[in-house]
Amino acid sequence: MFKRSIYTCVAVCAAMLAAGQALKSQAPAAPQWEVATVGQWSGKGRTCIATSRGCQGEEITADGGTQDAIMKAASTLGEQGWELVSVTANPGDGWPTLYFRRPKATR
Repeated sequence: MFKRSIYTCVAVCAAMLAAGQALKSQAPAAPQWEVATVGQWSGKGRTCIATSRGCQGEEITADGGTQDAIMKAASTLGEQGWELVSVTANPGDGWPTLYFRRPKATR
C-alpha cells in the first residue's frame, strides 16, 4: 500500500511538471521595446530615439521657449505611439529628461 502511494505521488508530480512545461511553452514572448528620450539641449527641445547606430535625434523649437519645446517633442512622440515611462531632472540645470518606450514593430 505504501509503495502504491509513492508511485501515485511520483506519477502526479510528473504529470504536473509536464503540464507546467506545456503551459510555459504557450506563454507569449516578452515584448521588445524601442526607447526614446526628450530633453533640452542649448535651449531647445531634443528627441533621441535609440537605434543600433546611436541616437536618431531631432531638435524641436517652440515660440514659448524651452519648456514648450520639450512638451511639443513629448506630444509628438505620444502621437506616434510612444508611452512615457519615467521623468528625471538633470542635476546640472534642473531641466527634465523624459523617457519613452513603445513595442518594436514585428518584421
